Amino acid sequence: MKKTITLVLLTYISLIGALNASESSNQAFLGHWEHRQINPEMKNGFDPEGEKLELDEVGGNIVGSYFGIEREGDEVLYYTAVKLKDIKITGNHISFTVPARELFSERPLSADDGAKKSKTSIGFTRTDLTMGGKLENGKLVLHCTSIDDACPADELSFKKGK
Repeated sequence: MKKTITLVLLTYISLIGALNASESSNQAFLGHWEHRQINPEMKNGFDPEGEKLELDEVGGNIVGSYFGIEREGDEVLYYTAVKLKDIKITGNHISFTVPARELFSERPLSADDGAKKSKTSIGFTRTDLTMGGKLENGKLVLHCTSIDDACPADELSFKKGK
C-alpha cells in the first residue's frame, strides 16, 4: 500500500513538472514579433515595416495573429491581418498555418479589425501559408511554404518587439 501511494505521488509530481516545463517553454514564443525584408535602398538596409506575428496564451491555449504585407517588388501594395490556425509548439519548435487573407489598403489594428473590415477589403488571397521553425539566438526563424509561391520569403527571421 505504501509503495502504491509513493508511486502515485511520484507520477503526479512528474506530470505537474512536465506541464510546468511545457508552459515555461511556450513563454519564449509569446509576444510581438516582426520580420523586415532587406531593402538596400533604405538607410538602415531594411523595409520600414514588415510582417508581424502576435502570439499569446488564452485559457491554456496558444493563439496568434499574422499581419502580412503583399508587395510588388520593394513597394508595399496591400496589408493583411488574420488569426493563425493549427498552432503547435513542441520544445523549441513552432508551426502554424496562415489561412486565406483579405487585402486592405491600410494595415488593420488586429485580426478582429481585419474581419470587421472585410466588406471594405480590396481583394483577397486564398492561399494558405504553412510556417514552421524554431527560436535561434533570440530570433524566431520560420520557413514558409505555399502551393503557389505566396510566401513573403522562404525564410523569415522575426525579432521580438515590445
